[in-house]
Order: sequence, then structure tokens, then C-alpha cells
Amino acid sequence: MPQISLYVSQPDLVKIQNAAAQESQSVSKWVITRIMTHIEPAYPPGYEALAGCIQDDSFCRPEQIAFSADVSRESL
Repeated sequence: MPQISLYVSQPDLVKIQNAAAQESQSVSKWVITRIMTHIEPAYPPGYEALAGCIQDDSFCRPEQIAFSADVSRESL
């Protein structure tokens, strides 16, 4: 498996190690997880199912004005 080397200061390494330990992960797994979320952002499972799921009468599209009611614009 390919490897990568990172050069960080000692205080930053301690922060990384503590963060990884809090999530019960190795430093390598913790770092690659953070890198990959920036390279390939992903939505949680079921995210697409949320579209249109609000059942509230107060949540509605505002009335749309006619295009002809728009302000005249100067041609450039």
C-alpha cells in the first residue's frame, strides 16, 4: 500500500494524536479521513430523500411577479 509522509510540528502532532484517540482511530486513519472529505465530499446516506419532505403549510413558495413588472434596464 502506498505511503505518505507529513511534516508537522510537535504541538500539532500532539493535537492530531489526541483527536484520533478521541475517535478511537489510528493517526493514519484519522488523517486520511480528513483529507478524503476535502477531496471527495459526500452527503450522509438518505440525504436525497429529504428533498420535498417538509409537510408544513407555512413553508411555501412566495408569489412570483410577472417579468413585465420588472424594472426597465439600460442596455450595455
